Amino acid sequence: MKHNQENLARLVEQQKTRLRFKKAFHGKGKAVIQLIPSPGSAGSARTLSGTLNKLDNEISRANASGYGVALTVNTVKGGRRRSEDVERINAVFIDDDSGHSEPSTYIDLPCPPHVLVRTSPGKYHAHWLVSDCSVADFGQLQKQLAARFSTDAVIHDTPRAMRMPGTLNWKVNPPFMAEMLACDLSRARYSVEQLVQGLGLRPLVSPPAAVASSDARHPTDIDWHDVESALQSIDPESRSNWLAVGMALHSTGDEQRARQVWDVWSRRSAKFEAGEQQRAWVGFDASRGLTVRTIFHMAGKGGWESSVTDDMDFAEMFAKINEKTLRFDPQSNRWYRFEGVVWVESKDAALQELHDFVKRVSRSPRGLDELGLGKRMRTAAAMRAVISHMELLRYLHVNVADFDADPNLFAVRNGVVDLRTGLFRAARPEDMLRLQADAPFEEGATAPRFKSFVLQVCQADKELVRDLMLCVGYTMFGHTREQKFFMLHGGGSNGKGVFTRLVKRVMGTYAATIAPNVLARAYSGNPNSPSPALAQLQGPRLILCSEGVSSGAVDDAFVKQIAGGDEITARHAYGPMCTFKPTGKLWLTTNRTPRIAHDDGAMWRRIAPLPFHASFRDAQVDTALEEKLWADERVGILRLLVHSAVKYHANGGLATSEASKNFIRSLRREADPVQWWVSTACVRNERSKMRAADAHAHFLRFADAKGVPGVDVRAWSRRLRDLGFEARRDAQGMYYVGLRLKS
Repeated sequence: MKHNQENLARLVEQQKTRLRFKKAFHGKGKAVIQLIPSPGSAGSARTLSGTLNKLDNEISRANASGYGVALTVNTVKGGRRRSEDVERINAVFIDDDSGHSEPSTYIDLPCPPHVLVRTSPGKYHAHWLVSDCSVADFGQLQKQLAARFSTDAVIHDTPRAMRMPGTLNWKVNPPFMAEMLACDLSRARYSVEQLVQGLGLRPLVSPPAAVASSDARHPTDIDWHDVESALQSIDPESRSNWLAVGMALHSTGDEQRARQVWDVWSRRSAKFEAGEQQRAWVGFDASRGLTVRTIFHMAGKGGWESSVTDDMDFAEMFAKINEKTLRFDPQSNRWYRFEGVVWVESKDAALQELHDFVKRVSRSPRGLDELGLGKRMRTAAAMRAVISHMELLRYLHVNVADFDADPNLFAVRNGVVDLRTGLFRAARPEDMLRLQADAPFEEGATAPRFKSFVLQVCQADKELVRDLMLCVGYTMFGHTREQKFFMLHGGGSNGKGVFTRLVKRVMGTYAATIAPNVLARAYSGNPNSPSPALAQLQGPRLILCSEGVSSGAVDDAFVKQIAGGDEITARHAYGPMCTFKPTGKLWLTTNRTPRIAHDDGAMWRRIAPLPFHASFRDAQVDTALEEKLWADERVGILRLLVHSAVKYHANGGLATSEASKNFIRSLRREADPVQWWVSTACVRNERSKMRAADAHAHFLRFADAKGVPGVDVRAWSRRLRDLGFEARRDAQGMYYVGLRLKS
């Protein structure tokens, strides 16, 4: 009884969740609720009908005592849960009990569900509200959704009741309070067509009887060149596409040719597996009603046309077929091709694709004849003419700024990682990623030797390790909101070179290097001349400058531009001027401190110094360490970098260790040696006075002892005046009032 009352109290708190869930499907209308006894109990199922406000008390008491609660999603008449009583389809849905999914599996879809419920740990119900789904279409959509997401295939009956969030799930131990993770009622309901296209489902077909009688074709009537051409515009990565094409080809009756065509097309997918291919083929049922016409219908959705009349038509057709995988940049006159994870620049990418396409289609002269072009298309001139037409198609146009525009996505060798969450997924062409790390992402990968190395170079200062890795995590994002640049300072043989080179290698094309002389004199030349050193900074997220500049001076304005993400204008060799906002974070590794004016507040706000003051000598130095770590742990290092990015995002910003704070204080002292001398070697006293010549000589000895450059007497005098000390003259010469040496 006690537990029953505790459960009831929890359920009262969840009333608003239940009301919102019911409202998503039925608005203010009545609902039909199914109460299901828990496994092994003596109770029997009950059906309730009415408004939830009136039923909720009974629902809560039943649920608290062990009954499961489910809501009939679609509208039924008379409170009866029978197929013939379904009046309106409100939603399509899936029951994902795999235990392997995450909320992002559904939330990140092109057509995300309106309602997402976690029924127990790792298990979800996803609901898509629909506007025009008929009872006849419902079953097809449900089965396709189950195939698309590999979920429970029996969930396709129209009066199905689904678990209500805000109620206890008694099928797990301890009972789990079902959670509503998403309920977006501001988004419009989907049409069937939107769902089919957005989720990669196959087009809905008429009942088998209506199709089979009118569309049956004898094997000798099949134009296989047309079929192969049409298949070029259908994506084999989609499981529903794969099954639909296989069933359609199987229906031709030409067992050998149809299977060959299906295998060749299917092998374009990274998911191809010969054993599964054979099992599926044997299990295909001709009564499903899918025929060759289905392939042409699916291809037509992708822009395929069965014939063309000239080069322009051919260019349009070929462009539609490759719309997802080819892009042209008219500014640089370069083509880009999607190669599974990233878009790769290649001047002849489209020409190579066209050459391969023509070669496939023209296995015999008849193949191109049917496209209306005959043998002419097999000449280099004809193919280049087609490419010239394609270069004018605006829907293929792209600008370099269109790539890598999402600051949170990070391409790795085998897919894409969301740096905010660390979640990995397959890459999509629409991600528009061009940069790529030089390692694959593996969830369980570790890098124990690298972590030990980082702890060593930070002299076992765990706070400094945290500080350093948060800086790396921030660097991986494509934004510059911290407006910082990082200075790794220390003598030789301290590990900073090995650390930065490893991070750079793992980050692949996300990292770039900049020469010290560019950092010192970025804008010293003709502003209209090519500046490839600056132009290459568009895109990369890590900008590494090793060993600083010999003079210690940096171009302050340029460093501020990079750190602040301010616009930079540059020009590639033989290219036009371009203006862009850099997303790279400058990492400066140096043995000497760059000269920063003591009163340059903007620079001091931007610098984030990281002290590397360890020193490894003789037997401590492993000259092969970098290559060992790269060979053995680069996958684990990438995993650690991603983890650092997730921590940075969760932390809401960077952190500053005590070691870094002390270091910045020492840097600011060195940048203002006169102030340092006054605060360290002098005493302020209104009655005191100090001879200028003696004081300046003492200052120079102080600066030399501290290892900082001194300043001439004029600069020294100006700084003293800035600090509030008045200069006066008497018969013996200049002196300062209010200041004396400590000794």
